[in-house]
Formats: sequence, structure tokens, C-alpha cells
Amino acid sequence: MINEIFDWCVQLLVFWAGQLGMSYKAINVWVFVIIWPIFTLLLIGLVIAQQVKIRRLLRKAKKYKMRMVRTSRRDAHRRRCGDSRRSKKRSYQ
Repeated sequence: MINEIFDWCVQLLVFWAGQLGMSYKAINVWVFVIIWPIFTLLLIGLVIAQQVKIRRLLRKAKKYKMRMVRTSRRDAHRRRCGDSRRSKKRSYQ
């Protein structure tokens, strides 16, 4: 099965070489020495950029979550104690 896949890939490269007016060796060099490494480096750069973006989003989410936790605890305490944000007018008679 591996030999059949290899033979099919060689035939594909020979076809591309014929279509582009190049030799099999030249198309082989272009694909495996020039195009593939450039593509690999681009994908590595993309993965690193996505990791940085994910890390930033997680930091923002963590800060937002901490702010929400503090706010919700404060609000829960106010509800339990009957304290509200509005200042109550006290009348001293």
C-alpha cells in the first residue's frame, strides 16, 4: 500500500512537472525544499500567534471573572444585610 501511494505521488509530481514545463527533479526541489519549509514556518508562526492571543484572552477573562466574583459577593452581602447603594434619608425627630 505504501508503494502504491508513493507511486501515485510520483506520478502526480511528473504530471505537475509536465504542466509547468519543469523536470521532475526541479518540481521535487520546489515542493520539498522551498514550498514545504516556508509553509511549515508560516504554520508555526500562526500557532504561536494564536497561543499569544489565547493567553491574552484568558488573562482578560480571568480579570473579568474576578471582578464579577467580587461584585456579586458584594451585592449578595448587601442583599442579605438589607443595605442598598442608595443613601437612605434619616429623619431625627
